[in-house]
Amino acid sequence: MDLKQLRYFVTVAHERNFSRAAERCHVTQPTLSQGVQSLEEFLGEPLFIRHPRNIQLTKAGTELLERATIILNEAEGIENLFQQRGDLQHGSVTIGIIPTLAPFLLPQILVEFRKAHPHISLHIKEGQTSVLIAATVAGDVDFSLTSDVEKSVLNKWSLFLKPLFTEQLMLAMNSNHPLASKENISPKDIKNESLIFLTEGHCFREQSIKVCLKKSLETGDTIECEQLSTILALVQSELGLAIIPQMACQPGSWRKLRFIPFKAPTPSRQIALLKKRGQALSPAAEALSASILKATQMGKA
Repeated sequence: MDLKQLRYFVTVAHERNFSRAAERCHVTQPTLSQGVQSLEEFLGEPLFIRHPRNIQLTKAGTELLERATIILNEAEGIENLFQQRGDLQHGSVTIGIIPTLAPFLLPQILVEFRKAHPHISLHIKEGQTSVLIAATVAGDVDFSLTSDVEKSVLNKWSLFLKPLFTEQLMLAMNSNHPLASKENISPKDIKNESLIFLTEGHCFREQSIKVCLKKSLETGDTIECEQLSTILALVQSELGLAIIPQMACQPGSWRKLRFIPFKAPTPSRQIALLKKRGQALSPAAEALSASILKATQMGKA
């Protein structure tokens, strides 16, 4: 048994398809199949139930997947550590981040980080939570900044979640709206209002729906779009109200808008750092994660 065989096995387990797994591993399908078969022979048990159109993990395969993922994460961490050991002058970091957080959290943090580490290459991958989970599992990002990752998902993919801070949710409206004179808002106040949401797939969409007490968005009084900036522009044009994360509430940029807090219990979302369990970050990625942690704990983000 070797790391290559474990890597083949884990990739097949994720893809549930030998052909796609071979492409991801950059080998031929016979080579990958032989590697998995050799692993099964070594362990003395089948790891997959092979059907004509798909495959499933056996009980042994399910048990191995969690352990193999941890082993591969550790091995990758060791490799990264020695490849970039002490190299904070010319390292590279790729982070994933949800789009409802990126423009509000990253700029100031990255300004300070760039001053301290001017030659580290930074790559930012924005995407919905599901996309970032997949990117983190695949190793396409060093770590991700996200919200609302279920415990079952963490366990399934051997991921580690470090809470960073809790962000209050606010209600955005045009300053001419009848509710604009209120000091705070109750969810009942907006139950029958026209509301603007992010499209399906954004975790913030689901958080917003829970706040406004709507069971569905099939009432015809809603608008959906992809970006918070678009939502705020539509709110400013008096097309509806919107629930917005507190960091996005920048009155100086939206002079016709009013941002009102909710009454207690105040709705909020938890922002957290997501990475592979057991993963040792490269020195450059470790330095950036430390900068993010320091900034969020000090309230400077």
